[in-house]
Amino acid sequence: MKTCQRRGWGCAVRPPQLLLLRFLALILLFLCVHAACAEEAEIQANAWLSAPASVWSVIVSDPRTHLAMIQAVTADFVSAIRAADSKAVVFVASLKPVTPQKARASGPAYGAYAQFTARTRLSKEEVLWALRSSDLRTINKIFQSVGFDAAVEALAADGPPSMQAVGPVLLPVSGSTFFWQLLLGTLMTQNAISVDAFMYPLQMDIQDAVDSTLRNYLIEATPLTNEVNVSSWYVSYNVWAFPEAEVTPSTPSDLRAFAMKSRMPLFNRYMNTVMDTYPTLKAYSDLLPTTVHARTPPLGNPFEGNGASDPDRIFEVLANETGDYLLVFSGDADRWGQVWEKSRDAVSKSIEEAIEDRLHRRTFLNRAFVTSAKTLPNDSVNVGGLQVLCRVLQGITMISHHPWSPEEVSPLLLQANYSATQALYISGGGPVAEYTKRPPATASQSILLAASYKASPGSIATTSISYDYRVRLNKYIIGIIVMSVLIIGASLVAIIITVSFCCCCPKLIGGGADRKRSALSHASIAP
Repeated sequence: MKTCQRRGWGCAVRPPQLLLLRFLALILLFLCVHAACAEEAEIQANAWLSAPASVWSVIVSDPRTHLAMIQAVTADFVSAIRAADSKAVVFVASLKPVTPQKARASGPAYGAYAQFTARTRLSKEEVLWALRSSDLRTINKIFQSVGFDAAVEALAADGPPSMQAVGPVLLPVSGSTFFWQLLLGTLMTQNAISVDAFMYPLQMDIQDAVDSTLRNYLIEATPLTNEVNVSSWYVSYNVWAFPEAEVTPSTPSDLRAFAMKSRMPLFNRYMNTVMDTYPTLKAYSDLLPTTVHARTPPLGNPFEGNGASDPDRIFEVLANETGDYLLVFSGDADRWGQVWEKSRDAVSKSIEEAIEDRLHRRTFLNRAFVTSAKTLPNDSVNVGGLQVLCRVLQGITMISHHPWSPEEVSPLLLQANYSATQALYISGGGPVAEYTKRPPATASQSILLAASYKASPGSIATTSISYDYRVRLNKYIIGIIVMSVLIIGASLVAIIITVSFCCCCPKLIGGGADRKRSALSHASIAP
């Protein structure tokens, strides 16, 4: 005890031991309660799992496989979360495939949602990070047992709506066009996931080439929407950016360049088993590509930027390489019919200019002419819209080398910039604002950025070679033919009348001459 002495009085000061102890006890009690509450915190969340939504739909459609997959998801989620919190309790409530989105702005129709509840001391962000870092072994064993070699992962986003569309892309793949069509036709006659088992390795190869971490960009392989009946096979896929990824104007071209460099190991491994899996294809084994890789289509103008000289004034066209091609623009057939009747010249001009820009080469003089068009109804076989017959002439000059064959021209037509044509469709054939065209050097990139026609009405859907060699007659040729027939017919009638008159009425023709000839004869005989 400390005693204080002061003039006139004295006091004793005691330390506040009891008050201090009570304060410390309250702090300890608060910490204990807080820790207990943290351990008992319940988190409800959705984990977005990769793999095609159609495959997940097949899994959940059967109660037995649905239950088995929920058990596998639960086992993997428990293992992943308990790696950070050994006392965590996890319950998976449901597993649902992502439904198709009504618009591209809603994100990809890809993967499945696993709704779960976790009682853990971790935060929601820590729980999701634990799942995204897990290899999901049990789930992948089930997928591998049905032919899916690529890994299923928990994606680094809350769901499709949080994704940003970078752009749809068409990737040209080597191999015989006929073989690819034959293989896809065979797959479609098999079970529901045969096409997905075929596309998924290719999708993951592109994914590994673009972003192997699956943290910045997601590749979504889509059904083939742009068709070419030549030049191998075009793989259609969409690129989506995760919320934290930085997308710049050069991102689409950079990602296309990465995809072109892919060696496609997973897809080539799958192709090595195709003949054994589908014995009916063995008769076409000579068409099986030895190694599948991205194929580079012909470039546009390799001399772009070497001068502003006009080839029309420098080189004389010695001959023309001519080909007819069918272009189908997607959209409503009735609307296209109205646009074509109202603005036929504008539609034709926009198509011709787009084709000439795409086929531009300094050593050739290329011209395009829209000769006819008709509307097509939309059905399960054909793409509805406007089918245009276009004639393409490659003017060959004295310095031209390698005119493009029809098999090379057809895929190039798919790559042209038809934004002006699409604008006419959107406006109903009325006036449209000027559209800035891409320069030929940009349009000649080996990978094209083409919008899926389902999400972009009025855009190009298919191109093909027209093998119909029947002569199509326009109104001018028909007029000439009719006039020629009339002239020839009138001439024949005149000839027939003249000959008939001469044969039937000889006395009326030349009678006076006979009398003169007879008189002269008698005069010469007389003495």
